[in-house]
Amino acid sequence: MNLDLFIDHDDLSEQEQALIADVINRARVIADNDPELCGTSTVNVIITSADFIRSLNRDYRQKDSVTDVLSFPLEEAGMLGEVYICWQRTTEQAAEYGYSLKRELSWLVIHGLLHLIGYKHGNEPNRQMRVREEELLTKMDAGR
Repeated sequence: MNLDLFIDHDDLSEQEQALIADVINRARVIADNDPELCGTSTVNVIITSADFIRSLNRDYRQKDSVTDVLSFPLEEAGMLGEVYICWQRTTEQAAEYGYSLKRELSWLVIHGLLHLIGYKHGNEPNRQMRVREEELLTKMDAGR
């Protein structure tokens, strides 16, 4: 799987940008070695602002609120989809849950990728999805 990173956020420090690049590189290695995730498809991972992700959430899910991650499957040749991650929610949730930024960002990337390959959850978290997330996070050295 090819993970392409795009940062559409102006206020990130060099340290934050390095952390994001490291997480994406770790996810790329995990995806390349995981039978369920590997393949020749490309996924764009976009780190974006609260305003932009709110507009996506409003326009595509009819929910006028900021969210942490959105996944959009694409039916283009060679493209699996796009994962949008709100940096503001990433930092807020890391603090709220007592996680490192690395762990929270890793979870959001993995969560988005799993949605692209068909994992779903409703009001109640899907146990299978949660187990898979934790398995992949451990492989990324970002477990709890």
